[in-house]
Amino acid sequence: MLKTVQLYKFKSHPKTLLSFDDSRLHALVGPNSSGKTSVLQALHYLSRLTGKDNSSFADIFQHESSPEFLTRIGEDSMSVIATGSWKVPQSIWQVGYYWKQSSDSSWSPKLSCSGKGSLEGWESSLSKAPFP
Repeated sequence: MLKTVQLYKFKSHPKTLLSFDDSRLHALVGPNSSGKTSVLQALHYLSRLTGKDNSSFADIFQHESSPEFLTRIGEDSMSVIATGSWKVPQSIWQVGYYWKQSSDSSWSPKLSCSGKGSLEGWESSLSKAPFP
């Protein structure tokens, strides 16, 4: 079950923390252009990196989804981190992706998962990770 989502310099979100309770229904409510869809996009990209469809950063973050379009204007880094739990007794997890722009304007991705470590590079995906 999803517990928190943190967006840092992702699109219109300078630093946003969403916390979810144990209910099964949640809603994102706000005026037009307030960032509701951005939250869903951030989670969608995270689910593709950690899912069974074997998507890598290179598969997901291209064209209008490339990091220079997802990172707040004027910023050189961005991250999306989610925490949650599953099973009984509860097992807590945290997973996130991070982008950093280097001095030559290229972008470097990093993916991390609690208890499993981290991976760096455009071909990274948790489904392709060398660890279980």
